[in-house]
Amino acid sequence: MLLCAVLLLGSCTSTRYLGKDEYLLHKQKISKVKKVDEDNLDNFYQQEPNSRIAILPISIYVWLYEKGKKRYDPKAYQVKIDTLNQQLDRLEFAAQNGKQQQKRIRRTKRKIDKYKKKLDEGTLFMRWGEPLAVFDSGAMQKTTQQMTNYLFSQGLFLGQVQASVAYKRRKAIVTYNVTEGPLYLIDSLALKVPDKRIESLLQASAKQSLFKKGQHYDQSLISRERERIDGLLRNQGYYEFSRSYILFNVDTSYLGQHRVFVQTEVLNPEQQNGHRVFKIDSVVFTTDAGLGIPESARSTKSYKGIDFRALEHRFSQEILSQRIFIRKDSLYQRDATVNTQRQLTNLDIFKFVRLRYDTLPDARLVANIFSNALPRYQTSSEVGINVTQGLPGPFLNASIKNRNTFGGLEILELSGRIGYEGVAAFTDVSQVYQSIEAGANLALSLPQFVLPVGENLLARLGKVNPKTRVQFGYNLTDRPEYRRTSFSGALNYIWQSEKNYQYNFTLTDLSLIRSDITDNSFQDILDEFQANGNNLINSFQTSFVTSTSFSAAFRKQKPNTNQQLGYLRLYGETGGTMLNILGTGLLRQQNLAYFKYVKAQVDWRRYTTLGEKTTLAFRINVGAARPYGETNTLPYEKFFFAGGSNSIRAWRPRRLGPGSFTPAQNENPEQD
Repeated sequence: MLLCAVLLLGSCTSTRYLGKDEYLLHKQKISKVKKVDEDNLDNFYQQEPNSRIAILPISIYVWLYEKGKKRYDPKAYQVKIDTLNQQLDRLEFAAQNGKQQQKRIRRTKRKIDKYKKKLDEGTLFMRWGEPLAVFDSGAMQKTTQQMTNYLFSQGLFLGQVQASVAYKRRKAIVTYNVTEGPLYLIDSLALKVPDKRIESLLQASAKQSLFKKGQHYDQSLISRERERIDGLLRNQGYYEFSRSYILFNVDTSYLGQHRVFVQTEVLNPEQQNGHRVFKIDSVVFTTDAGLGIPESARSTKSYKGIDFRALEHRFSQEILSQRIFIRKDSLYQRDATVNTQRQLTNLDIFKFVRLRYDTLPDARLVANIFSNALPRYQTSSEVGINVTQGLPGPFLNASIKNRNTFGGLEILELSGRIGYEGVAAFTDVSQVYQSIEAGANLALSLPQFVLPVGENLLARLGKVNPKTRVQFGYNLTDRPEYRRTSFSGALNYIWQSEKNYQYNFTLTDLSLIRSDITDNSFQDILDEFQANGNNLINSFQTSFVTSTSFSAAFRKQKPNTNQQLGYLRLYGETGGTMLNILGTGLLRQQNLAYFKYVKAQVDWRRYTTLGEKTTLAFRINVGAARPYGETNTLPYEKFFFAGGSNSIRAWRPRRLGPGSFTPAQNENPEQD
């Protein structure tokens, strides 16, 4: 069968489409590379061979392109476009806003777009395929030059790249031979800064410089060091400073012996003895900008050096001041500007946040913050169908959000869900029954930590986007075997130290759970499990669950992009910690089961880009839990499980975790 397939597809061999004196670019490679990354050199190829199937001389994509090319007639497409444009002009001229006429106009426009796409991009097969990679010597020479330039940028100033071509059966194989030469190292660093204050700042931050003595010269360090100096000075009051004032003088002849001398020079503005240092004269925050309100109609209230202007002062000035890091009489700082805009946006209160500086004659700035509030009430709903066990089940999600509930930028959100789905009975997986899942949740988010600490500390904590979240919930699960209800409440503290570092500390999470077993067969299974050492039955007792948890999530992204490179989440939880302090006497009196346990989990992911449209992802998700105390098991909701759409799709949820098997019995009781 393989032989027949090769013979059948033999007609797809790309060389049959070549013209006279043309060669197919079959392969290209790089040799003799040791000091630089070969993958980086691959990026400079100006021409790529056609995609092939494994090692076979077959390119389906070229075959598709050539098949489509036979039907490609640009003149006919252009004639069709001109005809349709004339037809469109007549329709638009005769249109009297009639619905039928408007439909014909839209249909004609769609036809024009279709033929324009064929004219620009080719037929469907041409778009699916790829044109024949005819060897281009000009592209080879350009690749050679680009690779040589890259070697130069990496400190291989004497490096050269030469290309050689081997021709075989109308195929060209290109080899790029790299002569790297000696690697030039940074030997000496110097500053040339006429502005003495800037010179002292650069000297004080010398340890943060990206240029280090003894390291190999890398041209990319120039742009990165320029960005570092620009950021340093803009955070020291230099509002008008520009990167164009920063120059780097690189000399390889001054020292010899493959050594590099790097001089950093910061120019002064023309006809000035130095750069001006700006201070903040005032901070003005307009919370209802863009509404067409006359400036004279707004009133001003001052709080901690910030002038709040609005027609109606609806927002807490104390909370807003914690998210504003620009202070009166302080030096201008670009980081303070960026953090202010980011943290005000994170409040989820304003449609937009813009910051503009007005300059005054005496090198002072007026910081103007403009914003406009989002609607106070926001609703959302979602209706859909879940298909489980081959049966459709409708569901409804609905929520309402109330912003600035009590005037302190709080967000109150009420959400609910109800859904029906078909599920396999636990006692007989061949039978399918209806299950009901319903729940309601009420959450209040406050834009600061609710802690017994001073106002100054709360203001400093504003930089980490702090939130306190109080949550209450109710959930119902009604299955053929049991009916389970739970009431819960939690107090969370959420913050982030940087953009990609997020933390969540749950001080307390309380749940009152009630389970009513409605199927005697299911009760018999739980009793059998218990007799064999599986304590799943304890999870179906009426119980009171308490826990404290902490999680930290770290995301690694490629610099200056949104491309994610890695993710790490650490999670730890203790159950019954409060009971160790308060005791369990009251729970015993109310005949409530309780649980004591410790739980930890690590979730690590790694993303590797293989191409423009291909990414390889790795994930390791490891967890462990240890119950202790009288119950000697975890609450059902705290179990680890696998299966379902978010895990191993071939298995139903919780069919690979605890409770999905019966422990083996010991056939010799005397050995127990």
